[in-house]
Order: sequence, then C-alpha cells, then structure tokens
Amino acid sequence: MGLTCKIFGHKWRNCWCVRCGAYRDVDHEWNGCKCEICGTVSNERHTWEKSKTEKCTEVCASCGRTRSTGHDWEQISSCLRVCKVCGYAELTHIIGDMIADDYDDARDLYYRDYVCQRCGRRIRKYTAYGDFTRGEECTMRLSFAGTVSQQDIEELKKYDALHQEMKNL
Repeated sequence: MGLTCKIFGHKWRNCWCVRCGAYRDVDHEWNGCKCEICGTVSNERHTWEKSKTEKCTEVCASCGRTRSTGHDWEQISSCLRVCKVCGYAELTHIIGDMIADDYDDARDLYYRDYVCQRCGRRIRKYTAYGDFTRGEECTMRLSFAGTVSQQDIEELKKYDALHQEMKNL
C-alpha cells in the first residue's frame, strides 16, 4: 500500500486501486468469465466452444479452461471400456483375494498381487504406494492415439476373449 493510500485510503476503480495498484475481490468488471481490470477468472459465465485439438472436450473462449463433454463408451470386457470418439479408456477392476506378496529387486519395492473379482486378471500394487481393500474398485486411465475404430474394438474384444480362454485352461 502506498503512502497516499495509507493517509487518504484507496481510490477504487471497481476491483483495482488507481493510486497504489492493490486489488480486491469485489466489484469486478466481468467480460464473460474474466475480469477486464484484474484478470481474475470466475467459475461462472464461461463461453464454451468445441476444442479444435481434443475430442470430447470443450474450451472456454475467454480463459482457456477445459471441460469434458462426455464420452461415447463401448464396453470391451467386464472391466474395460473405451470411448469410440477420442480413444480414452478406463480399466476398472474390483479387488479380490491377495494371491502373492513379494519383493521386486528391479524396483526395490515390495508388492502384492490381487485377483480381480470381475474378470480374474492379476493386479499388482506396490506397497510403498498404499494398499487395496477387498471389494475396492481400482481404475486405471489409458489413452489410445485418436479415434478408436470398430475394428480396434473388435481386436480388443478378441484379445479379452483369448485371455479369458487361457485363464480357464
């Protein structure tokens, strides 16, 4: 605060003091979601436009913030789903019984292996990063490059079917 403001008080122009340059979080001059005086961004008043670089995403024309518009999911297996538009994928296992508890020399970490209650796949958790609880959902997010074609989806389904077949041998 400048000496003038200490003696006479601030001279506010909306959210900005014209004497000392101080800001306050009231009386903003909003243009969409952004204050034209101080540059503060509001969580309201965004002008959403379809992203030119990322599918399933919108971008605010004023401030550049992004938000997801929702995915067009294709269920590949009991635990894997893929967005047909952008290639984003989620693998969600349900933690079952612990089947191994050992040490990984290469990573210098202890780990525990669990089996998924839904698909039977093995899930490894390094104990330095916490532990799982039986019945807990474990979601891993993956991304394929670009749009996933129907052929890609069929290949993933074939791979999953082969995995299930080998598990039953």
